[in-house]
Amino acid sequence: MKFRWKLLILLLAISIIPIVGLRIFGIHNVRIMAKALIAQVELNQESEVKSHLLTLMEGYSNILGKIREEVEMALAFQMFEVKRGILQNIFAAEKDAALPQEKKPDLRPDFVGSAKGDADTLSSDYSKQCFAVPAGIGVENAEVYLTRLAGMIDGHQKISGYLGQLVLWQYIGLANGIYSVYPCNPKFTAVSDARQQIWYRSALEDNLTSWSQPYVDPVSSRSVMAVSLPVEQADESIQGVLSFVVPMDSLLEPVSFISEIPPQTTALLGTLASKPTTDQVGIKILSRADYSVTMTTQIQAPDNDNPWLISSDSVQFKALLKDIATRQNRIREMPYHGHMSYWLYGPLPHLGTAYIFIIPRDEILQQNHRVLEFIKNRLAQVENYTAGFLIFLVLVATALALRFSRTVTRPLEALSQAVQKLGQGDFDARVSIKSKDEFGDMGQVVNRVGPQLKEDYRMRRSLEVAMEVQQNLLPDTPPALPGLDIYGMTLFCDETGGDYFDYLCMDEEDKNKLCLVVGDVVGHGIPAALLMATARGFLRLRATMPGTLGDIITDVNREFVKDAENSTQFMTLLLFRIDRGENRMDWVRAGHDPAIVYDPDSDSFSSLDEGKGMPLGISKETGYTASSCDIKPGQIIFLGTDGIWETRNAQGELFGKERLQQVIHTNSRESARTIVLSILDAVQEFRGAEEQEDDLTLLITRLTDDKG
Repeated sequence: MKFRWKLLILLLAISIIPIVGLRIFGIHNVRIMAKALIAQVELNQESEVKSHLLTLMEGYSNILGKIREEVEMALAFQMFEVKRGILQNIFAAEKDAALPQEKKPDLRPDFVGSAKGDADTLSSDYSKQCFAVPAGIGVENAEVYLTRLAGMIDGHQKISGYLGQLVLWQYIGLANGIYSVYPCNPKFTAVSDARQQIWYRSALEDNLTSWSQPYVDPVSSRSVMAVSLPVEQADESIQGVLSFVVPMDSLLEPVSFISEIPPQTTALLGTLASKPTTDQVGIKILSRADYSVTMTTQIQAPDNDNPWLISSDSVQFKALLKDIATRQNRIREMPYHGHMSYWLYGPLPHLGTAYIFIIPRDEILQQNHRVLEFIKNRLAQVENYTAGFLIFLVLVATALALRFSRTVTRPLEALSQAVQKLGQGDFDARVSIKSKDEFGDMGQVVNRVGPQLKEDYRMRRSLEVAMEVQQNLLPDTPPALPGLDIYGMTLFCDETGGDYFDYLCMDEEDKNKLCLVVGDVVGHGIPAALLMATARGFLRLRATMPGTLGDIITDVNREFVKDAENSTQFMTLLLFRIDRGENRMDWVRAGHDPAIVYDPDSDSFSSLDEGKGMPLGISKETGYTASSCDIKPGQIIFLGTDGIWETRNAQGELFGKERLQQVIHTNSRESARTIVLSILDAVQEFRGAEEQEDDLTLLITRLTDDKG
């Protein structure tokens, strides 16, 4: 009996010890696997979340584009009515010195100019217009104008019914200072001369776009933007301005219609501005909305005590400021009010203004928590099952216990090893589990995740590195040289591209000379970016050595052919040297479009067609020679790539060089930076909703009288 008990105890010990050990080992591996799986799920979900957020951002941008189109279409309709119903009749009445017999406007004092009253109880009257007559004209002398302006009430009401709250005020201002505003508000105490109004001046002074900079409306105290058009006669003389005032908070109203937007989202409208205390550029909040789970949007005015948007991550925030300045749509991850958040942002009509969605990261990654709970529950079930199996197997037999434990631990070990390899970056790891239970399902998941993670990681990392490298290859700021006002910019159509510009040949001892270079590698993407980087390295190295411009390009081409001869790609290049000491410029063209020179004295454009040469990378025997001409202060020199004038709109029309020259002519008195931004705005407005098909690179040089 003692032996049997000893034998029983021994058998129990033999069966319990390995089973308990295997159970502990199995649960440990399950926990490791669960942790690794959660990490991989988070990576996958973050990628899916960013893709989903991009879709939301595109949807909101489309809504804003539709709003802009509706407002501008209504403005164009009203412009037609103004020209037909006011200007023609006013000039006819001025010549005949008589008005047709028709209903005169109500010219009582509470209708013309401003009115007094309790500001808390005053509201707009949508059945009337308010009129303002500048001092010195008098109501009687202005009667002809007021009568015609009063005749626009039907058009105002139709537009108000069509656009609703999108338009706060509708202004019609004449060149003599008389103007009307709809709807009439007794609180309206604006200056009684249209020419002193922000909306009037912006239409005549803002050469970038018809949308004004954001400002505070003096009547409603709301942040607004004015979209205006000058009223022109057949002789192109300005007879007045037609303007709609759009409240900024109305642009946040469509947020509530985006049903997929996560709870706790903060939506902002802001503009780049200099902080008064530090003179640093920041984002001034114009309007904000907090989106709640009740499917409503609470529009709020900006906090007057702290109207600036801030984040503790200064590096990411500076990159955001740069993106807004260059009109980029992007998602960044940085803290907001102590919580890590996704920042989605895109441009508004006026340069430097943008919408920003801030979504707490934890709110949008709630699914990860559900996956974690699921895995924990499955882990608890496995622990309970193995505990029951342990008791059962101890009672049955040691052999059955060992066999059962092996059926559990083997798939767990295989899954654990595979997941650990995935977590360490070995995306080729695979697991072979033929069972049709949960372990088999998890094995299939692991086998599917590996190739997907490998491809996604490779592509994402390659594009990120390529984009960072190429952005760093382009100059951040132009050199400050006497007699030269220079500004250049590149906008890639993909993450990377083949366009290139640079400043070379700078000598500390002779600051009168500067070389400018613009190039374009055929094609897009990483191959074009690599060739661009190769050409840049050759140019920068060769430009430090003695030789003429022709020698520089000849030597660069000889080396460039070695890298490009086995491909079908090549590169066009334009190397330009300006000598302000001698008032002379030299250039070499390697298959690139010629530079364009605008002379404001003669109001003429010229194209520097001399020096045609073969593009780089075609033949190493190609030689290049330089051409030259004299220059003088006041001239504007344009260098660019064909992506600008070959941009197409929805009708298939090309932007062309004539439109380019018109923009340069219109902004000829502005700085080089303003001219560059004006050209990019004009190209984007011409392209409309069409995608950018080619890289855009341009470099403007203004020759000034200052030679240091």
